[in-house]
Amino acid sequence: MSQRSAERNSERAKQEILRLLSSGDETKVAYDREIRYRLESLFPHDDIGNALKELLREGKVKRVKIPGRRGDKHAPNLFYCLPNTPYKELIPLMRKKLELSLFISGVSSHMGRHAELVWWRAFKQHNWNVYPSDEEDLQGVREYGGRKTTQPNDIDFIAEKDGIEYGVEVKNSLGYPEDLYWKFLVATELKTIPLIIARWLNPVQVQAIKELGGAWIIYKTAIFSTTYASLIQDTIRYLGLPVEARDEIDPHYFQTKTNQVHQQITANLSSVRDKLQKFLNQTDHTEARRKLGVKTE
Repeated sequence: MSQRSAERNSERAKQEILRLLSSGDETKVAYDREIRYRLESLFPHDDIGNALKELLREGKVKRVKIPGRRGDKHAPNLFYCLPNTPYKELIPLMRKKLELSLFISGVSSHMGRHAELVWWRAFKQHNWNVYPSDEEDLQGVREYGGRKTTQPNDIDFIAEKDGIEYGVEVKNSLGYPEDLYWKFLVATELKTIPLIIARWLNPVQVQAIKELGGAWIIYKTAIFSTTYASLIQDTIRYLGLPVEARDEIDPHYFQTKTNQVHQQITANLSSVRDKLQKFLNQTDHTEARRKLGVKTE
């Protein structure tokens, strides 16, 4: 992207942030991540973060906090609003948003497991061969078909159709996945085609997965258990987060998405396998690590 294009994109992002903060009662005050998620269909998360910093420097937005409350890294007590917005009328809304944000951060890791199970069940219900074949054995895969990864990492499960085996990793987080390099490497070492099924990916990750021979499905809305249905509705209303309460994947959606992937891989199978073997043979994975993410627990 040229400097001029980047500047235009930044200006557009800033205008969208200002529009959001002036568009309704639930959005007259919002925290950083909320703004990123609300606008992610228009701009990458980092672009929104940078535009927000510029608006703050320019005095076009201001930061406010809930009095007497501490935030943390998952739910910071730090919000943004337009400079002329009366502070006192924001306090109840900020409190509501902080409580909902704490709920989401508190259950999100468990909902990662929930999403994994939901997708595994969908593959099984649609007559794909899955490994492990029993739900109680779904604890991560490091060995398959007599092969074993060299990494202290795993992938969620294997799904096979028409003799083509996919190493599936489900990423249900609201933010971009940060450890895809390891998942990609494990799936490739197990001689499967890496299939990343993610709530959201950044453009660099999508391009890297494609270039290296993997496949991906982006499902856009994080999957939470229907146990939390009422809280999820409040979260959507007040935070605009891309979340929904569901315990299964819609059959038509599943078939559409997986058929697209499987047909593309089938049509280019030789090229895909060549790319994956080339990736394994490389001694320098610096670019792949940078683009996919190498965070570990």
